[in-house]
Amino acid sequence: MHQLIELNEATAKQKSLFEKIAIPEAYLTDYRTRRAINRTVNLSALNLVQEGIIDFLVIPQDDSSPYGWTAVDQEAIREKIAEERLQTKVYMYPGADEVGMTLMSRMYTAFKKYRPKLLIKYPVITAGQIIPNIEDRYLDTTVRYQISVCGGIVVDSLEEADGVVFINAPADRMLSRLTPAKPTRGLTTLRNMPEVMEYLEYALREKHKAVIIGDITYGNGSSLEMYDYLSLKNMLFDIAAYGGWNTASNAIGSAVAQGVAFIIYGKTSQHLDFLMHRYIEDIAYCGYVRQYLRDQVLPSNQRFTYYDVKEERGAFTDMLKRELTKFIREKMPEIASHVIIEDLYMPWKRMYEVGLKVRYLKEKF
Repeated sequence: MHQLIELNEATAKQKSLFEKIAIPEAYLTDYRTRRAINRTVNLSALNLVQEGIIDFLVIPQDDSSPYGWTAVDQEAIREKIAEERLQTKVYMYPGADEVGMTLMSRMYTAFKKYRPKLLIKYPVITAGQIIPNIEDRYLDTTVRYQISVCGGIVVDSLEEADGVVFINAPADRMLSRLTPAKPTRGLTTLRNMPEVMEYLEYALREKHKAVIIGDITYGNGSSLEMYDYLSLKNMLFDIAAYGGWNTASNAIGSAVAQGVAFIIYGKTSQHLDFLMHRYIEDIAYCGYVRQYLRDQVLPSNQRFTYYDVKEERGAFTDMLKRELTKFIREKMPEIASHVIIEDLYMPWKRMYEVGLKVRYLKEKF
C-alpha cells in the first residue's frame, strides 16, 4: 500500500484504511528481520552462481504481489543479478512449491540434450494478461518462465510443437476454491471452451501432440469443469499432464514438468499414477471435499478444526478417505474403478494440504 501511495495510485478510501492500520512494533520488527534474513540468503546464493558452484538458480517469488515487501526485495536482487551479469543463469518469477519438479525437468532435458517445443493455448485472448492471485506479473510471462525453466522452448505453430500447454484461465480475474462464489462472466460468457476442446482433441488424436493442462480458473484447487470436458472427449487417461493445485504458478510449473517427462518417457505406469493423483488431489480434495468437511462436518465436530486435525493419520483421515472415495465414485466415475488410494495422511496436521499415494489400475476392479 505504501508503494501505491508513493506512486499516487491509491484511492482515497485505500489511503484512509492504510492510515488506520496499527500493527504492533514488535510484530513489524520480527517480520522485517525475517525478510532481511531471506534477502541476505538470496543475495548470498548469487555468489555461488558467480563462482560456478551453482549452474542455474531459481529464486521463486512465493505469495507475491505487484507491490509490497516482495517487490522491494526483488529490486535489490535484480540489481545484483545485473551487476554480476547473471541474467541467463538466475531466473526470478512467481512460484515455489513446484520448483523441485521444474529443476528436475531442466536437468534431464539438459542430460538428453533435448529441448521440447511447446505451444501455449488460452481459452480467451485476455487470459494471458491477467495477474493471478498472490502473483506479481502477467500470467503469460510466468507461463513462459515455467516452460523455459523446464528446458522447453515456446513455439508458435502446432506443426513444429511437441506439445500444447493449455492454460485454463479466466478472462478477467481468478476466484478461490477456498471461498467458492458463483462463476463470473470471466469464466462463462467470455471464454470459448468448446473451441479449446476441439483444438486439444485435434492436437492429441490427429497430430499426436502431448496435451498439458494448467487448470487455474480458481486458486487453491480446481473445479470439475475441465475434468468433465476431458471425460466427454475421452481424453482423461491420454493427456500428458494436469495441474490445478494451490497457486497458478504451482499448478502450471508442475504440469509442464510432468508434460516434459511424458514427451521424453511416454505413458509409463508412474505417469498414470501421478495423473490420477492430480485429478484426486487438485479437483476432488482441494476443489470440493476439503470445503465440504470444513463447512458441513467440522461445525458439528468440535474435536477438529481446519488448522488442527490432531494427527497425520487417524480418525480425521478415516473420515476424509470415506468422503473422498464417495466423491470420486459419484462425480468422477470414469476414473473411480481405475484408482486405489493406497495412503492418505495430513502432513502438517491441518486441512490445507493432503498427502496421497495413488495407484492407477489398467483393469477395472
